Amino acid sequence: MINTLEVVELAGILQRAIGEDVLFSEALPELRTFRSYNRALRRVVQNVHNARSYAETERYWNEMQSIIRYGLAEAIREGAIQGGLKSGVIPSSDRLPLDMRISTEILLSTDFINAAWDTSKTKGGTQADLTRGLRRADMWANRWKELKSLAAAIAGRVARRDGTVVQNLRWDFGKTREHCRDCSTYVGRVYKADIWFKWGALPQSRALECRGFLCQCKLTPTDERAMPGHPPKPTNAGMF
Repeated sequence: MINTLEVVELAGILQRAIGEDVLFSEALPELRTFRSYNRALRRVVQNVHNARSYAETERYWNEMQSIIRYGLAEAIREGAIQGGLKSGVIPSSDRLPLDMRISTEILLSTDFINAAWDTSKTKGGTQADLTRGLRRADMWANRWKELKSLAAAIAGRVARRDGTVVQNLRWDFGKTREHCRDCSTYVGRVYKADIWFKWGALPQSRALECRGFLCQCKLTPTDERAMPGHPPKPTNAGMF
């Protein structure tokens, strides 16, 4: 069980560390897209699977923390631009929901590494175990998309507050064949970025009925007119 106070405190540390600029770019210049973030997480799983001792996994845990911090910071920057902030910078006063998401991922990374180690070659793990671990990494990678969507929505709120144009965003399905009830309800709807955020309706969110697993939906910038009202809250709203 994650201690809420720990998450908030770590969010504050991240907020001070990241501030309004993107750090880690020199150390991890390749983590600028969802695909590169996904590949980096899969590489960690592969390395832990081949580790010869638990002590060796500490190196990969440290690497994973850096991947999370920098990779998700890049997702936030991309989302901020999409939401209407050309600088890609969300003011520190509005970053808390984003930093808490990053903090939670870092806290959960310990369990992620331990699970990979428990099914490593050294512990008798098989190729099938590795395949399951890589699939888990793919699900973890969806947090990149979630943070981008959340950042876009928050950026829209900031833009509205500052009196600048707020981007309209349309919910579009991804390439998956099946869609949960929430995503099926939202598809085709157009709202201002800050309205999507206010009601907690965001692609890849754990608040969705599908919990964001394998979700490939997206909020697409559009010139279409925003709908009146607001989207219904997702099934698991308030749980995350």
